[in-house]
Amino acid sequence: MTQRNGTFDRRALMCGAAAGAAGWTLMTRPGAAQTPVAATERLVVDLDGEVSIFDPAETYTTRGWSIVHSIYDALVDFGPDGSVVPLAAETFTTEDAVTFAVKLREGMTFHDGSPVTSAAITRSIEHMKASESQVADTISVVDRVEEIDELRANIVCSEPAAWLPSQLAVWQVLLPEGATPESLQDN
Repeated sequence: MTQRNGTFDRRALMCGAAAGAAGWTLMTRPGAAQTPVAATERLVVDLDGEVSIFDPAETYTTRGWSIVHSIYDALVDFGPDGSVVPLAAETFTTEDAVTFAVKLREGMTFHDGSPVTSAAITRSIEHMKASESQVADTISVVDRVEEIDELRANIVCSEPAAWLPSQLAVWQVLLPEGATPESLQDN
C-alpha cells in the first residue's frame, strides 16, 4: 500500500532498502569500488522453497506468510510487547461485547492505486469466511461488516469474541477490489 500524500510505497521502500544495503556492503568491503547501486523494478527475495499460493486464506507456511504480509496489510498487528495494535487501522476499538469499531488510516491505496476503503474490510472477511481454509472457522464468529463510510466500519460478531483481534492480526489482510481465489494464485 502507498500513502497518497507520501513519496514512496512498500515496493519503493524495499527496493531502496535493498539498494542501500548493497551500497553499504560495497562501501564497507576493503578495496571494494564505491559505485552506487541503482534501484530496479524487480526485487528478488531468496526463500528456502517455492511459494505457490498468495491467498491469505490458504497460506499456512511461514514462507507463504512472509510473502503475504509483504504484499498486503492487516487491520491490526502485534506490537513489540505482544499486544494487538492498529496497522492499516488508525483506530481499532471495542464498542460492546460483539462490535469492533475500525477507522482506516486516511490516504492509503493499494498497489494498483485504488483507495483502501471500508469495503476492503468486508471483502477480506467475506473471502476468509467463503474459503475452504483450515482457519475459516476462526472468522465464522463475524456476523457482518457494517460499512459506515469510506474509512469507518463495524465488525459485528454473533457472540462475544475477545480473541478475534489477535486472529485478525494473523489471518486477515485487506484485499483490493477484484481479488478472487484465482487471482491470488501464483500463475
